[in-house]
Amino acid sequence: MARGRRAEIGDSSASKGDAMTQGGGTSEAVYVRLKAALVDGAIESHARLDIAKIAHEFEVSPTPVREAAMRLLGEGLLESHPRGGMRPLLISEVHLRALLEVHARLLLLAIDWAPPETIANIQAPQVWDEDGDYDELFDAIARAPGNTEFAAILSRLGERLAAFRLVEQEIFPDVAVEIETMRAAMTSGSAASLRRCLRAYHRRRMAHAAQLAWLAARKHIVASDE
Repeated sequence: MARGRRAEIGDSSASKGDAMTQGGGTSEAVYVRLKAALVDGAIESHARLDIAKIAHEFEVSPTPVREAAMRLLGEGLLESHPRGGMRPLLISEVHLRALLEVHARLLLLAIDWAPPETIANIQAPQVWDEDGDYDELFDAIARAPGNTEFAAILSRLGERLAAFRLVEQEIFPDVAVEIETMRAAMTSGSAASLRRCLRAYHRRRMAHAAQLAWLAARKHIVASDE
């Protein structure tokens, strides 16, 4: 997940041509693109989801957009708008702390659950964007127990935390160093070192949950006024 810029809805992770040919047809492709737009911060949190506008930009009918939105509502990336329809989920300070606690406990469970030899052989990602990114590191840990459902649960949690990773460098300018420390712990094969890094990561963000929630909300308010 790229940091430091606000993505455009048409500029999500899959290109228009590729997205419309993957995942079993238009409905799945629209779901993939809409989900990427939400995770990348391309849709304003305070605005009602404009199904017709998204359908026009994706060059599809409103039906697959509506179907994708309902799936994303169920996944916790969208919520009901007070005046009808849906909008990106607004996460409060309390909710953010709860998500971070669950995320931490599940990652620590992954280390305890995986066989010791698996932890020692986790492949730490070698490449990420210039600002650093935790997604690949966390995904590698989540896959260590060898349970695809468990890995999927952690991936969905990460998606719900994505909005805060887009703004956290305003509070933590040393994120790249933090990531390198965790990557080194993974490369060393030390479960104890990896646990320490994970606890430090989550405690740091839980201590600043109010600031992170405020920054994420402010980002969308400022963007919607531009």
